[in-house]
Amino acid sequence: MELDPPLDSPASAPRPSFPLPLVAVALAVWGVMTFGHGIGLDLAGRFFAWAREPGSLTKEGGQAGMRLAEGGLALLFGSIAVLVVARVAFALRRASGQELLEALVPWVAWAALLFGVWKIYIVYATELVHFGQYALVGFLVARALDGGRRPATALLVTVGLAIGDELWQHYGLAGHSPYHWMDWSDIVLDALGATAGILPLTTLRRLEGGADLPDTTGTTRKVVLGAALLTLPLLLLSPVTTAKVLGHYRYYPYWGEYTNDKPTHWPGPREGVPLALGMVLVLATLLEPRRAPLSQRAVMGLAEKPGPGGLPEARGAVGGIVGRYLLQPDILRILAELRGKGHPPVELTDALELARKRGERVFAYRLGGARENLGAALRQATEAMASDWQG
Repeated sequence: MELDPPLDSPASAPRPSFPLPLVAVALAVWGVMTFGHGIGLDLAGRFFAWAREPGSLTKEGGQAGMRLAEGGLALLFGSIAVLVVARVAFALRRASGQELLEALVPWVAWAALLFGVWKIYIVYATELVHFGQYALVGFLVARALDGGRRPATALLVTVGLAIGDELWQHYGLAGHSPYHWMDWSDIVLDALGATAGILPLTTLRRLEGGADLPDTTGTTRKVVLGAALLTLPLLLLSPVTTAKVLGHYRYYPYWGEYTNDKPTHWPGPREGVPLALGMVLVLATLLEPRRAPLSQRAVMGLAEKPGPGGLPEARGAVGGIVGRYLLQPDILRILAELRGKGHPPVELTDALELARKRGERVFAYRLGGARENLGAALRQATEAMASDWQG
């Protein structure tokens, strides 16, 4: 094996691309939606006010008209969702049963989270528009970040934009209307909407070749940890102190009921911060581009020709290293490093173990069937032949 390749060459590590036009489009769409929030909210409010008028959508108007308007919006976004799912299903038409199962898991998990949030937190029908807006922003951001190869990072960026949206409402629009404040449930809904726009790209990129996708788990953990350090101190504040520290902030009872007969929960920072952080972490995990397939297992330790005691970190585990490897270019650097330290001989297993100890994720694909110890059988055959010769 050649251990001294031109490691700085472009072929050793594909450089990510961030096309400026796509970045500009994504930011422009977000800017229009954020700074035109008051206009959009006014139009939506007029639409639902019209829907409640008798003779508009229904003869009696009121809640019947409101429900019909909500159903119309749900049908619109549902139709878009059907088209997106149809595109993904077409790409999966030749996938194996295992690949189909692995592709469906994040979709089912996302749908379950969306259903729970819709039943508990989302009250206004206008939030359906909010959801669709951030699905579009999430899709554009994902396309702008390396052509959809960094979906978890795209989610983090989109959630950051959503927080900027809420801060604008809290400090910018609040001066014009007392009905604007930083709503933590909006951040959760924005994250779910962004995932709706990013998840199709994630599924398609994984089908094209998950082994070539970047590992962004470390970035996700650092961002969520940093956000937690900044926001979790808010949990220690009382509602009165929160209002003094954050400025304009409406306080509602923990539970209530809206005029469309939906139970409502108005989360303040004490409930909203953990909810938002947890939701972002879960959704980013679902979107991780190099998510391990269900047939893979995390490797706890590797050793080249271990002794009778086996691996000290995973004693009792059963496994042998067979078959083929899918490796990142950085493994060549580690092999060269081991050789430079006079490590005789340079074994690929040792390089993988060193990468694992440094925080790289190493996975093994568990094969079915039986394993035969050919070495033991060969030894027995050799001993039998030697015994025959001696006899």
